[in-house]
Amino acid sequence: MEALQLVQQTIVYLEDHLLDHIDLTEMADYIGETAYHLNQTFTMICGMNPEEYVHRRRLSEAAQELMTGDRRLIDVAEYYGYNDAHSFSDDFSDYHGISPMLARTTKESLKVFNRLYVRLGVTEQPPLSFSIQDFHEVRLAGYRTMVDHQELFNHFLIPDLLYEAKESGHFDVLRSLTAAQQLHVVVHPTKDGTEIFYGVPYDAHTTLDIEYMKETKSAVFQQQGHIDFLYNKLWQSVEQQLMTLEYKKNDYYVSLLPLQLDFDSDYTRMTFVLPIK
Repeated sequence: MEALQLVQQTIVYLEDHLLDHIDLTEMADYIGETAYHLNQTFTMICGMNPEEYVHRRRLSEAAQELMTGDRRLIDVAEYYGYNDAHSFSDDFSDYHGISPMLARTTKESLKVFNRLYVRLGVTEQPPLSFSIQDFHEVRLAGYRTMVDHQELFNHFLIPDLLYEAKESGHFDVLRSLTAAQQLHVVVHPTKDGTEIFYGVPYDAHTTLDIEYMKETKSAVFQQQGHIDFLYNKLWQSVEQQLMTLEYKKNDYYVSLLPLQLDFDSDYTRMTFVLPIK
């Protein structure tokens, strides 16, 4: 129920600030949740992130004004946050499939997206199964980066970061440290941003960044697919099971991936380790 309440609070905030720039940090502070979990929960339950929600709502409201009002195109564009009519027309056409000039005469083609409301629901699709396991402390050597809250709107944030790591030669360095060939990706939400660390178990001296993973009881998920979609699929399953699975928020979430990561494969296997209360 906590997740549904969070989504409802987020929708109310977005609707109240529909014409404003959506700053994820400010919204999270106002609601009383970290930016990472606010964005994660909203996206997994609603199927879009808060930025996309506002984008759809603005263009839907703009379409209603063009259908029924007598305001000039440039006035509507400026009202909904655009600097000029051209950029507004481009976004409007991309979303609705028709130009703003045709809004009145081709109303049936408009994709009107109304405000969302939260309710309980059921589905025939079973959630992803998991096992409960105890994990021992491990010392990791690798690379650490801090991600700004606004970057969380990128659905492919972690795959993009890992691809850049591979291209920069970081994976080659990590492969030289271990024979295990298993990459640990650690995500740690904080108030100031989201810390992402990727590395391998290593106990010797190194100039690389060090991360200590504490001993913890965790829910362990297994999933296979394309790296671009694995994280969203797993978190979606987690959010669907909040009635029975209570996990530790703002902890360290670990994903285990092959160090020989193939970014074109549809069969990448990932183990997701979620600390539980």
